[in-house]
Amino acid sequence: MNWEKFYDDKFMTVEKLKIEDYNKLLTENLPYRFEWIINQINKLNNKNLKILDIGCNQGILLSALKKEGYNNLTGIDVSKTEIKHSKTINPEIAFKYMSYKDIKENYDVIIATEVLEHIEDPKDFIKKIFTHSNKLVLITTPIGFNHNTPEHLHHFDVYNI
Repeated sequence: MNWEKFYDDKFMTVEKLKIEDYNKLLTENLPYRFEWIINQINKLNNKNLKILDIGCNQGILLSALKKEGYNNLTGIDVSKTEIKHSKTINPEIAFKYMSYKDIKENYDVIIATEVLEHIEDPKDFIKKIFTHSNKLVLITTPIGFNHNTPEHLHHFDVYNI
């Protein structure tokens, strides 16, 4: 399957999302899991951490981290469209069109929110990101639902995670 085309066609892009709606997402509707992630990173007590967000989409989590005072932020995604528009909205954040397989450098923190279920080989993915993380890896995934979602190659529950 052409995943790049699939995600470019399926998901809302920043271009389709008005700036005021994007800012509202950041300020009023920050997902609970993002708050949890930010709290985990804040426990490291270092605003100079080098942070990578895999599958960053529009960069909403990275924007929230920027507002928290983190500045060494990188987001990667397999959607050229998302990366292009994320660079427009957040030019001070490094966005790269690339796969996790192409990660070469190390990061203090690596985040993958709602990505694992899309990966063909989750074990390879986890091994790769732990190899390139110096301090903390944070992974979230839907548990026990979304079985009718074709882009989810894996479905996790408490028994198989």
